[in-house]
Amino acid sequence: MIEVKELRHLLKDYEKTCNKSHIRPTKADLADFIGVSVQTIRNGIRGMYNGVYYGLKPCCTRVFSNGCFDILRDYFGEDDS
Repeated sequence: MIEVKELRHLLKDYEKTCNKSHIRPTKADLADFIGVSVQTIRNGIRGMYNGVYYGLKPCCTRVFSNGCFDILRDYFGEDDS
């Protein structure tokens, strides 16, 4: 499971990679960078999966900890609606 501190570090590394490559950050590129699916990133931004709050998902199958949702939303400039 990716914790808040680790996600912040990954996002900084991802931004450096984007700046070096002169590309705009996207959900798909971030998913490839982290090694997860784009749907996982979208679920993290929404804080839900299959209509169920992500925080209720069993920890053995989770990718992000609860604190990561706000970080992802802020990074991509999306609200939780």
